[in-house]
Amino acid sequence: MDCSNCEVLNARIKELEGLLLDISREVPVGVAKSKVKRLGLSVKDMQRDQALGEEWPSERVRDTFISFFEDKYDHTFWKSSPVVPHNDPTLLFTNAGMNQYKPLFLGQADPSTAMSKLKRAVNTQKCIRAGGKHNDLEDVGKDVYHHTYFEMLGNWSFGDYFKEEAIDWAWELLTVVYKLPADRLYATYFQGDDGCPVDNEAKRIWLKYLPENRILPFDAKDNFWEMGEVGPCGPCTEIHYDRIGGRDAAAMVNMDDPDVLEIWNLVFMQFNRKPGGALEPLPDCSIDTGMGFERLTSIMQNKRSNYDTDIFTPLFDAIHKQTIDMPVYGGKLGAQDVGSIDMAYRVVADHIRTLSFAIADGAFPSNEGRGYVLRRVLRRAVRYGQDVLKMPKGAFAGLVFVLAELMQGVFPELKANAQLVYDVILDEEITFARTLAKGVIRFTKEADSLIAQGQKQFPTKLAFLLFDSMGFPFDLTELMAEERGLTLDKDGFEECLKAHVERSKNANKKGSGDEDTIRKLEAKETAYLENDLHLMATDHSTVYKILDDLTGCKVQAIFDGENFLESIELSDKQKNYGLVLDKSNFYYESGGQLADFGKLRLEGTELVLDVQNCEAAKGFIVHAGSLMVDEDWEDYSGARTIKVGDMITCEVDYARRGNLAKNHTCTHLLNFALRKVVAENIDQKGSLVSEEKFRFDFNSLKPVDIESLEKIEKIVRKFIADALPVYTKVVPLADAMKINTLRAVFGETYPDPVRVVTVGPSVDDVVADPLNPKWLDYSVELCGGTHLSKSSEARAYALVSEGGLAKGIRRIVCLTGEAAQNAEREAEDILAQIEVASTLTGTALVEEQKKLNVVVNAAVVSVSRRKEISSAMDVVTKKMMEAHKEALKKVTADALDATQAAIANGAKYLVYHLETDGSQCPKIQGEITKKLKKNAVALLFIQGNSVDDSVLISACVPKGQASLCSAKEWLLASGAACGAQGGGSDTACNGKGAGVGKIQACIDAANVYAGSKFN
Repeated sequence: MDCSNCEVLNARIKELEGLLLDISREVPVGVAKSKVKRLGLSVKDMQRDQALGEEWPSERVRDTFISFFEDKYDHTFWKSSPVVPHNDPTLLFTNAGMNQYKPLFLGQADPSTAMSKLKRAVNTQKCIRAGGKHNDLEDVGKDVYHHTYFEMLGNWSFGDYFKEEAIDWAWELLTVVYKLPADRLYATYFQGDDGCPVDNEAKRIWLKYLPENRILPFDAKDNFWEMGEVGPCGPCTEIHYDRIGGRDAAAMVNMDDPDVLEIWNLVFMQFNRKPGGALEPLPDCSIDTGMGFERLTSIMQNKRSNYDTDIFTPLFDAIHKQTIDMPVYGGKLGAQDVGSIDMAYRVVADHIRTLSFAIADGAFPSNEGRGYVLRRVLRRAVRYGQDVLKMPKGAFAGLVFVLAELMQGVFPELKANAQLVYDVILDEEITFARTLAKGVIRFTKEADSLIAQGQKQFPTKLAFLLFDSMGFPFDLTELMAEERGLTLDKDGFEECLKAHVERSKNANKKGSGDEDTIRKLEAKETAYLENDLHLMATDHSTVYKILDDLTGCKVQAIFDGENFLESIELSDKQKNYGLVLDKSNFYYESGGQLADFGKLRLEGTELVLDVQNCEAAKGFIVHAGSLMVDEDWEDYSGARTIKVGDMITCEVDYARRGNLAKNHTCTHLLNFALRKVVAENIDQKGSLVSEEKFRFDFNSLKPVDIESLEKIEKIVRKFIADALPVYTKVVPLADAMKINTLRAVFGETYPDPVRVVTVGPSVDDVVADPLNPKWLDYSVELCGGTHLSKSSEARAYALVSEGGLAKGIRRIVCLTGEAAQNAEREAEDILAQIEVASTLTGTALVEEQKKLNVVVNAAVVSVSRRKEISSAMDVVTKKMMEAHKEALKKVTADALDATQAAIANGAKYLVYHLETDGSQCPKIQGEITKKLKKNAVALLFIQGNSVDDSVLISACVPKGQASLCSAKEWLLASGAACGAQGGGSDTACNGKGAGVGKIQACIDAANVYAGSKFN
């Protein structure tokens, strides 16, 4: 060993120890050690922090908190959970640091997990409060301290320390480490309420540090913390800080004063809130604290606003670069914030944080649940960004990359998923920008008219129209109305929404093939269009240009399924009609992809044909649907007739088409993966691309094994993760057919020129070098369907089933996007249920195993997850069978002992209750009779089954005694109470009835009957 190297190393260690000692004069040694350990910071980094002196950059604020508990008080650093609580149906989002620890608080943590070993923990938790019980969405932007996304610094005790330590250490951290002036701190405690007594213990502890006039009692609203409607909860003590100082600010505590703000909440987790509201004590008292990282940073940086800290200023700089002739962020509020410019800065900066972390953690904007909350957040941000700050389309989504760089040191998962997050937000942003522009115009026109008439209320039905037809969340319309001095009837809107839901129940069936639709045009009709009306085929050249309505479309013909008409009129019958236009951007059903839905609007009116199917015959596209009006107003008095020659605007449902595109592009990726994994000669034998799922039929003489299906799923998911571009181009058919890796549907007739779709390389490159073997690594197909622009826009993928369709034909069914995410969440939920079931024993295990079998069989999950679920279920089933076997042995032995005891006592008969579930009664009775042989007495065994509430009865009478007591008569007499009917002979008979609660009555009847015969 080179001793000179040892000397150098020892010298370096002493140098580092000296540096740590120097730094400790301003920063606790633990902070530096913790940063070196967790972040791998260099000595240069530590010197940089020392040079800052009394300055507190946000990174140092966070690290100081964590290292204080980690190094000084032996807490375990525990990584933040995702903001999407996939295994907790009671929450929309993770809204507090304690969410992931619920199993510990409830005493339910699996003992085999690392979490179950925790006694003390510390972390910074990603949180979202934009829906459910804790919802700060409406306050964001209006003040300088509310956020929908924030970090929660927290320390936890799980049955270890409690109130005394929690308060002592909080005081130490704030006043000794952070060096906050003690005379600016105030504490609150629970004054008693909601079935819980006053927390005098917390008050007593605080009296060690604060005078009584700065220790304030409050009710459950402020000092009893609950995560949701049910779950762990308890009284709490809050620590408030006065930014100003030198005064008595007690009266301003909990009064939403921005200069006297809550910074830390210490929750004493003692109870579990049950459904219905009852409180039950938790098995162990625990500590759950939460300190707002953004608020603490503002205090440490001596800023009166969270938004003035280095957490937000880089975002504001990035936003300003995207604005048009806008001033920089000035921090103004209320009337001073002319044009709501600074409010818009705060909204955009806050909301990009919420959306980025939510999407990166697996939630996506949609029309329900947490997805709808995200869509509201996104549209609120886009509205302020584009309408107030004049940010160009796409600029909001671009902020994702700025945020990812800022957060990579603490939450690297955001940078890893930045491209996906960007793609999702951009897609939503572009879609909403279109509806926003149209909606604002419509709203402004109506608002101006109302104000001119002296009206004060915005019409509820018009608000619902903006919601239903233009994608405006009600709260956005309400905000716009408020800005114009108008009010809205929330209850009235809810009534409109309920009526809409009822109408949608029938609408959901459309496209299933069950509705009364217009039949496809046949030779007679197309000949009439060509020869009699001299019409040209519908111009379909704009079909792939998404997100733009197509105006100036002329009605060429109207078909009612049998005849061509000159006009149609709005009626209550909602009869279906088919409109043929001179041009259209609707995708008609072809190549397995379902047709677009949408509206054909009579220009300048609210009269539309609600299109629910679209087909083509000889180039004529027929848009099928029924007439309706957008407003659905009872007093509608506008146009009621559409006639040949009228001008129409085509409005495609692009949200639905987006889901179709996800599934169609992934159909190509599946086709590619099948050839890679199963066989190169796989041919497509059919497909269906709908908005919910896609299915793919292919030739194969045998099923695809689970290992191959997992490989296929992995390949498709890699395509999505790689975010490859999707190219489309129309090329001569001869050129396309030269491509050596081309995947075309066998037997399909293709147009010339033909559309080529590639995922990865450009069509030009492939066509220019058609024999290059590298194209074997990419998807290249002929296709006329609608597709994504990038593979990552599919978001997620799940192969959910593979099965036989016909001899030599197999079918695979898959999900993408939100549907695939839901499948993943369902799998996680089932695995969690199985994990719980594995801890059960006896009857509870049997019942849970049967329930789980039903759940598992009905589950829509990926094949890889189903394999995992099956393995987990096998363990539970094996345990259940072994337990059942052991229980059966014991029951049989007990019954045999009882029978032998009866014989020894000279009894002539025995009525015995088998206390076990199942259907073993005849088997047990038969085994005992066989073992006893000549010594057998007359036996009647009775057994209940709690699973199906059945009652089983078995009677056996020795041959020599059958004349005295018939086994069949004995069974019928004893089973009368439960309606048992039996079959057998006078020596042996089995029967079944219903009603486990009637077993004792049956036993009593059996004893009475046998007693009358044998005594």
